[in-house]
Amino acid sequence: MGLVVIPVLGYFLGTLIGIHMSASDVDQSYAYGGLLYTVYNATYNPVYYQEAQISQAQGIAEGQTDINNFQLIGLGFGLGIDIPVVFLFVREYEKMES
Repeated sequence: MGLVVIPVLGYFLGTLIGIHMSASDVDQSYAYGGLLYTVYNATYNPVYYQEAQISQAQGIAEGQTDINNFQLIGLGFGLGIDIPVVFLFVREYEKMES
């Protein structure tokens, strides 16, 4: 059971770290998008409106990428930790059999 729990915990730990990182990305992109939208309201230049929308969408995409990357990194570390644990279990099992 422990062999399954370690990668799952790594995955969830990666999710938590990714969510924390993505919150910062989304906050910054919405702040910059709000600034561009304010400039659009002052100038009525449609380029600023489009850039405001693109900035917000880019922040969301970066946030999703952060979460996915850290989930995979956490899962990879969990699986990497599992390999030596499996060898220890197998060695102890072989000692018990002989």
